[in-house]
Amino acid sequence: MIRILIIFLSLIATNLNANCSTNSNYEDLGDGTIKDKSTGLTWMKCPFGMTWSASGCTGQSKRTIWRKAILIANYYNDYDGYADHKNWRLPTLKELESITDASCPQLTIDQTVFPNTLPTGYWTITEDRNSYAHAMIVYFFHGKSYLSNKQAEWFVRLVRD
Repeated sequence: MIRILIIFLSLIATNLNANCSTNSNYEDLGDGTIKDKSTGLTWMKCPFGMTWSASGCTGQSKRTIWRKAILIANYYNDYDGYADHKNWRLPTLKELESITDASCPQLTIDQTVFPNTLPTGYWTITEDRNSYAHAMIVYFFHGKSYLSNKQAEWFVRLVRD
């Protein structure tokens, strides 16, 4: 049932983004990563759980708690690497907000640049200054950020400098 819901949300997100203009600040590096020329950051094209291939993002995005999201980045760095790099991490709030795109009519991220982004929350490394139990998420349905309990499960998109 969850898989059907995720597929349905992906289709909705793609249709909602039909009028979104592709941002020329992004360079597709051809290895499943996107370079943001304005910030110098390199992003994984697909959310965690999916794999990039010539046909696009395949597999299924996976939700996780905040601590495991950090461990996922460490896994790529310690064992596998991704796109021949081993310096992946969770983005800061400011970094993840930098890929939101208000010109997109509904889903505030360009689906041609970042395919299969679901209209929900994605973890950042930014913690709440007043509570160890909370960290920030960016909600791509409308591009706003929220505090979330670190035990909640949200999606992950990794970045590197």
